[in-house]
Amino acid sequence: MTEVQYELFGCFQKAGRISRIIGNHDVVLRKELPEGIILENREGGRNMLLIHGHQADFFNYVCWRAARFMVRYFWKGLELVGVPATFT
Repeated sequence: MTEVQYELFGCFQKAGRISRIIGNHDVVLRKELPEGIILENREGGRNMLLIHGHQADFFNYVCWRAARFMVRYFWKGLELVGVPATFT
């Protein structure tokens, strides 16, 4: 992120306008962060549930320790020998 983006985040945080939810890189904070939030439509429309998305993925939600280990210690080597990132 750029310095401008950090400044914008700082402004939103000071105004109390940032909510943090758990993502696949925050699994160790599962007990501290909500898994999602509901965005209320102030004009009477439908509300929206906001989640990161990996909660629906068994491997990233249940097997997160194995996934984290593999990414940390194996993925870079696989990329170097030409294994494509099929998930992007």
